[in-house]
Amino acid sequence: MRRAYWRVRQRVSPIIDRSQERCRRLWRHARRGAVLKIEQEPEAQRFSRYHQLSDGAWLRLLLDSTEGLARLPMPRYPSDEIQAGFIGSSNRKAIEQGWPFYMLMAEQRKIHGVRLGANAHVLDFGCGWGRFARMFLRDVPESNLWCADSYDLALATCREIGVPGRMVKLSQMPPSDLPSARYDLAFAYSVFSHLSPAAHAAWSQEFARVVKPGGLVFISTHARWLIDECKMWRENPDKIESAWHEKLSGVFLDYDESVERYDRGEFLYAPTGGAGQSGASYGEAIVPRGFFESQWGPHFEVVDFIADPSRCQQAVAVLRKRVVPLTS
Repeated sequence: MRRAYWRVRQRVSPIIDRSQERCRRLWRHARRGAVLKIEQEPEAQRFSRYHQLSDGAWLRLLLDSTEGLARLPMPRYPSDEIQAGFIGSSNRKAIEQGWPFYMLMAEQRKIHGVRLGANAHVLDFGCGWGRFARMFLRDVPESNLWCADSYDLALATCREIGVPGRMVKLSQMPPSDLPSARYDLAFAYSVFSHLSPAAHAAWSQEFARVVKPGGLVFISTHARWLIDECKMWRENPDKIESAWHEKLSGVFLDYDESVERYDRGEFLYAPTGGAGQSGASYGEAIVPRGFFESQWGPHFEVVDFIADPSRCQQAVAVLRKRVVPLTS
């Protein structure tokens, strides 16, 4: 009896598999047709579809989009190589790793009373291939989303895969072509974690120019725990898994001094170069709250500084633009 069962199953299984695959193809085709119709809707109508989604529904849609199965129009994804070249991961994992930072920004907006919607503008500073830009389709209309980057490949990739919004080419140092006092929210993820002190200071002044009074800025940076990780890789070379780990094993060599400087609020910088830039402006930066308070303080209030690896892979400075700048 058991042998007969397995013989029947062997004959039937391929038929079932083909039937299921045919159903999946038909389902994808029907969903794609519905998505194409939504793409033809006015922007305001399309935005209302995104804007009404809950956090859970929005995350599911983002994850579905990595497989081309989203029920609403979404940007495509570049090759795994391009994605990983920017952030070290791709597709579903890239969204899952970026989601905590997006939610952290959403939580802070509620705390500090900054609401996004049809008339708000968001700046993605250092947009890469548009990982975070697509997440903000739920929060502002496409034409109010600004994607800025100094890397030609980043903007070319965003255009190629259909990331919506306004693309702005940045130079290595300001000024930029970004409009003044335009943004209700601006963020830079894993950008200031690589900028030199001079570049950091220059771009902080540019943020002061382009963000609206009362607007929020989120700047991620390497956290204090990177000092421990550098020491760990030096002492355990067998745990090094990438060229980046190898590079970090050779920086912040005086552990005690590095910790003391950080705790005093000093900017720690290792000019390693990277991303086609010299160490004069690009490397590994560990920036404490104290530096944000002194450098950004005249134009921004540091309303929070979140250094909790369970909430975000990097430390995040949360800054609110002062309505009236402090005078010296």
